[in-house]
Amino acid sequence: GADGQHPMKDDVIEHLGTRKAVIAFLEDQVGVRFVMPNVNGTYVPRLERLAVDADMDKSWKPLFDYVIGRTPRDRDCAIAMNLFGRTPVVRSYGGHSYYSAVPAAVYGKDHPEYFALIGGKRVTEGNHLCISSSAVQELMLKEMETQLDAGYEMVELAQTDGYQECQCDPCRAIHPDRGERLWIVHRQLAEEMLKRRPGKKVMLLSYGPTVHPPKTFASFPENVVVQMCAYSPEFFLEWAPFHVDKTVYIYNWGEYHREIGFAPKRTPRYCIEQVRMFLKNRVRGICICGGFSNAAGWGIEGPSMYAFAKALENPQIDPDDIVADYASAAFG
Repeated sequence: GADGQHPMKDDVIEHLGTRKAVIAFLEDQVGVRFVMPNVNGTYVPRLERLAVDADMDKSWKPLFDYVIGRTPRDRDCAIAMNLFGRTPVVRSYGGHSYYSAVPAAVYGKDHPEYFALIGGKRVTEGNHLCISSSAVQELMLKEMETQLDAGYEMVELAQTDGYQECQCDPCRAIHPDRGERLWIVHRQLAEEMLKRRPGKKVMLLSYGPTVHPPKTFASFPENVVVQMCAYSPEFFLEWAPFHVDKTVYIYNWGEYHREIGFAPKRTPRYCIEQVRMFLKNRVRGICICGGFSNAAGWGIEGPSMYAFAKALENPQIDPDDIVADYASAAFG
């Protein structure tokens, strides 16, 4: 941190650790609960006498390298729920790095050949790339180098959302299947990054056409971490033969679930068992899509979000106990 190369200054991390300690003391010894953002979500019991355990001695280390995503703006609530915000561990682009590595706004006019050939013409809309292009691959490598040199331990390498494949002959020659094509190119880029930045990690996206593991090879370089966007037990079984570390991008909550809108999506028991499953399957980090934002339905979604958050620090909690704790603090 002192040399300015670290993406988060050490004093910020230390400050959050101190704040977590204060909040843990308030929860454990005073009975305070932070169940929703802001004053209406903070329960403070009326005490005639404050007694602190004489043998109080507690330490805690996060079970995951990071948990990021949409977190409450109320920092006390966020930290109570083990959502610390920014992380020095991973440079995440919200799931898709192509937009930043080869932005159409920068290269679209002068280098249309960098973008996908679709229907006989180069298309910059959507920022889909010609992944066989050596120039495109070098831009991807340069973007990864920039982020890793800034101090991040790992960097995301991830195709565009709603991915459309390039139909040029060199791209098709890589492999007939578009998912395998992405896996092959991304693996090659990770191999190159192993040479350029040994000790750093590249996080490859398993999503859309790459939701299933590759079939054309059976292992990854030692610097690869796979970000799973489908994370049921069946998908963990599919990935087991690769013996690779994993992260997850989860979709437990959010209004984008159009079929159920603002209704509850997950039960507290599901969320606690999910955290246990992640730990069992070598998941290193979690990115949360939806949920925990100020737009979240904290009254109706709150019990499951609270259960998930508390399982992040103690995965052995009982779902019934955590729901009772939430309901008592939130509604009296």
